[in-house]
Amino acid sequence: MKKIWLTIFSISLVALIGINWSALAKKGASSVTKETLVTPYLENKISPQKNLLYCGTFQLAWNELQNKFIKEKICLNGAQEMVSLLNQQSFTKENLSSKDYVAMVDYLTPEFLNQLNQTLKSKFGNEAAIVNEKPMKNAILAYAFLYKNLNFAIPFETLSEKLNFSSGNQKTQVKAFGIKEYTDKLQPMAKQVKVLNYENSNDFIISLATKSNQEELILAKINPKATLAETIALVEARSQAGTKQVALEANETLQIPKLDFLIDHNYQELEGKTFLNKGWESWQISKAKQWIKFQLNEQGATLKSEAKIIMYGCAAPNQKAKPRSFIFDQPFLIYLKEAGKKPYFALWINNTDLLVK
Repeated sequence: MKKIWLTIFSISLVALIGINWSALAKKGASSVTKETLVTPYLENKISPQKNLLYCGTFQLAWNELQNKFIKEKICLNGAQEMVSLLNQQSFTKENLSSKDYVAMVDYLTPEFLNQLNQTLKSKFGNEAAIVNEKPMKNAILAYAFLYKNLNFAIPFETLSEKLNFSSGNQKTQVKAFGIKEYTDKLQPMAKQVKVLNYENSNDFIISLATKSNQEELILAKINPKATLAETIALVEARSQAGTKQVALEANETLQIPKLDFLIDHNYQELEGKTFLNKGWESWQISKAKQWIKFQLNEQGATLKSEAKIIMYGCAAPNQKAKPRSFIFDQPFLIYLKEAGKKPYFALWINNTDLLVK
């Protein structure tokens, strides 16, 4: 069988993963670069020579704000294209298992922060982010956190030889993992690789199986379409078409670049914009932030991501009313009457003489 050199060039991932933001930031592990663009939705266009990074946490936070507070499509005095696409809610909670995320929104009070942190702690333990925003009067926090840990049942090989990754006219040596050369003794490891579609060594799609049967980890070396959404749709369609050779065969190789990054991003297009929705005109977005931590290596894939949207205003429309109380613990009146007629009994209670003791 002619060797099939599976060298991953571009990656379409349906699963992503991470680490505690505050701890990593202290270690200087964040990597904010002009070479990587961050998008809150898949409909964003792919730019030549630029990475385009997406995670659904910002959309989840936006959905909470839109559904539970604004209660209609959000309107801002700017960033119309971004707002319009976010309002479509193309990604929702239904796309995730409830055990893997937290999405909440409420007024930015100590009580809400305590509830939010307790929820994160109970669901994710020490893996959870700590929300340490300062409580603010007349402020609302929409929040989302996502954690995925997808381990391979059998770790792949760490490849000693560096992978020459081509980008434009440049080649850069990067660390890689995979299977250097398939033999029968590597069959248990190789079973984790499924060839979904193969045209040639520069045009193919594979999936890697993890311990979770409910997760898919897809990698595609293909020519992209205009947007991430269109490219993923193409990968899905081609994967359904299938291929005759679904498994690795003798002498074939699998080489995948290792990934390890932490991106911290503010959506400045939204920050400082005021709301145009009725009753919210005095409110504006003060923070629209997302961080994404992702690792992919011979052990598996790990994703952590957090998103925050903070808005504040001069007044609090739709403020939750304080529960009323009806306690007759002072002098009061009681009377009885037939409908439309004068009372036939009346009593003003001014002391406890007639009350049951």
